[in-house]
Amino acid sequence: VINLVISFAEDHIKSITFWTMGSLSGTNFGHTRILAIAVLLCGGVILRYARELNAFAIGEDNARHIGVNVKRVKLIILITVSMLIGVCVSISGTISFVGLVMPHMARMITGPNHKRLLPSAMFSGAIFLLLADLTARTILRPIELSIGVVTSLVGAVAFVLTNAVALLKVSLEDLQALKMTLLLNILLTQSPLRLKNSLLAQALTPLLSPSVQAMVHTSSHL
Repeated sequence: VINLVISFAEDHIKSITFWTMGSLSGTNFGHTRILAIAVLLCGGVILRYARELNAFAIGEDNARHIGVNVKRVKLIILITVSMLIGVCVSISGTISFVGLVMPHMARMITGPNHKRLLPSAMFSGAIFLLLADLTARTILRPIELSIGVVTSLVGAVAFVLTNAVALLKVSLEDLQALKMTLLLNILLTQSPLRLKNSLLAQALTPLLSPSVQAMVHTSSHL
């Protein structure tokens, strides 16, 4: 569909291309008023269900058990978010990584409580978007880049670093679990008592992962 529109709009190819990659170059104060109304209405509805979103964090079944109408809340949130995204994309185009990177950054600062997380994610996303727009307009001046190019570069680096930290954390945890397993096996072979009756083993076993606990439990019966 986009290629068809570009074929019949040769005079506006640059504008269409910038819209598909994300740009604020064609916006004005009229668009700002539309966005403000959409954010106030849709954002107010989403903030109204912050408590229910906190309940979803522990699982839909648990949320249902504490009285949350899961199906109704999910439908309302889905419709509200879709409307807000539609308004934003119709004005600025498809700007990638803002909604993927900034909520995670905001969660690291404010925690998982949606009453604080939702406003902080909104403001941090807006600040990040303004900085990306400023960078796109000035870094290769007088050539203006699309915002999507800047946000994609930042988002890609952020995800690479996040994945690297996560892999490093998992590797360190596995190494620690291996050390504990070797220690417990040494205690098993050196002590006449069974491992499951050892006070030191009872203190260390809860620190292991479930798979390592099962391995140790099996070893204690050999």
